[in-house]
Amino acid sequence: MSRTRLPRAIAVTTTLVTMASANLLMVPESAHATFGTADIKPIESNIAAKPWASATAATGSSNARLAIDGDPATSWQPGSAGARQWLTVDLGGTYDNLRKVKVFFSDRGVAHRYVVEASSDGRRWKTIADRSHNRSVSRGEVHLFTRPGTRFVRLTFTGGPGKARAGVSELQVLNYLRDDLTLGADLSWMDDVQDRQYWVDPLAADRGAGPHLLDVAKDRGIEYSRLRIFNEPRSESTGQPTPIPRQGPERSLVSAQRIKQRGMGLGID
Repeated sequence: MSRTRLPRAIAVTTTLVTMASANLLMVPESAHATFGTADIKPIESNIAAKPWASATAATGSSNARLAIDGDPATSWQPGSAGARQWLTVDLGGTYDNLRKVKVFFSDRGVAHRYVVEASSDGRRWKTIADRSHNRSVSRGEVHLFTRPGTRFVRLTFTGGPGKARAGVSELQVLNYLRDDLTLGADLSWMDDVQDRQYWVDPLAADRGAGPHLLDVAKDRGIEYSRLRIFNEPRSESTGQPTPIPRQGPERSLVSAQRIKQRGMGLGID
């Protein structure tokens, strides 16, 4: 080892020993992550693929369900060629947070011409996408829309592939959490480990936020914490009452106070 490396190694070793003796270098249990970064993306849910959704069509209704079965290899095929063939999806109830419609056609080599409409009652329709003059060849397209109270989504062909039958592989109707979502977590178990120290990066020279679990959670973007309150807390392994009533009313009160001291929102079950 060179002379320049020796002092550095001694310094690092001394620092680690000092941190360990001061109970600052904590080796977390397998159930808890040491540190990490949350990558939050909008979560989409295809309501058309839910078991309570159904599909009907102008012709070829017997295979209309294939357009919402989640399998792009299957498709609804109209019973006859030509315009004014339509496919309607009944979502089984009204939704206020639908934001997107995805259309996938069975034939990718055609300039499909169609209109997508939405309705709350199946009688009055509002156009959310008009591709009746489309000349672009593609397998499908994504259409964004905002219309509260939507239950029915209908795709109507207005022309396109000549005598060929324009089939629909998938008609997806999506709702999702937007970018302005609020982050929260159930942190009831902080009552079990009140004496442990937590840091954003416990092994770095600058450990970041800490030393309480709530400090780390708030630094990582958590705005709300939920606490589960048990009147008679019991061990999950033995079923026996715990000697110290963790997650009981008294100790949970302390956790709630710590949450509010940090300006975080509180939810209680």
